[in-house]
Amino acid sequence: ESWLCMDTLGSLDQEKLAGSFYDYLVYDKDIKLGRIVQEISSDVADADTAELLAVAPGHPILQLSRLMYTAGGKPFFWMVFRYRGDIYSIKTKMDLS
Repeated sequence: ESWLCMDTLGSLDQEKLAGSFYDYLVYDKDIKLGRIVQEISSDVADADTAELLAVAPGHPILQLSRLMYTAGGKPFFWMVFRYRGDIYSIKTKMDLS
C-alpha cells in the first residue's frame, strides 16, 4: 500500500510512471529528495495479506515501511511492503564516504 502527497507532486503522468519512479520524481517532477526513513518489522499475515502471498493467515511476514521526505523536510511518499518471512531477506548497503 502507498500514499502520495499530491500537494507536493501535482498531477502524475501515467506513461512516465511505467519507468523508474525515482527518476520520474527527480527529473520530471523536479523533486529534491531529502531522506528516507525505513522500518523493518516482523508480523503475521492477516487474511488479505495471506491470500496475496499464498500463505495461511498467521504465517510470519516481514513488513517494511518507508517514508520519503523532500530536501526541505516535507514527507511526500509513504509505502508499506509485506514479504513472506520464510523465503525473503533484506540487504542494506550504507556508504559513509
